[in-house]
Amino acid sequence: MTPLPGLIFPGEFPDTFCFVPDSCLKDGQPDTKAYLVRRWDRRNHRLNRGKSSGQSLIPLEGSAPIPIEAIPKEFVDIALWELSRRGV
Repeated sequence: MTPLPGLIFPGEFPDTFCFVPDSCLKDGQPDTKAYLVRRWDRRNHRLNRGKSSGQSLIPLEGSAPIPIEAIPKEFVDIALWELSRRGV
């Protein structure tokens, strides 16, 4: 599986995931300000295709990153596509 330039955290809603690029990490945890400024809340909402509410999705507060091997391949593929399309 292709590595992502960042970490994946559980989302605030059940069965959701949030990709957090390296540029939005601080000490291994999401930097909320950078995450919101770079619009990853909206990107992750789109990446989860109807599994979240509203127009944004943020990582579950205090959660640990999830190993990429434990993430559905479909999510990783869509995240890679989003990165190739819009960058970090």
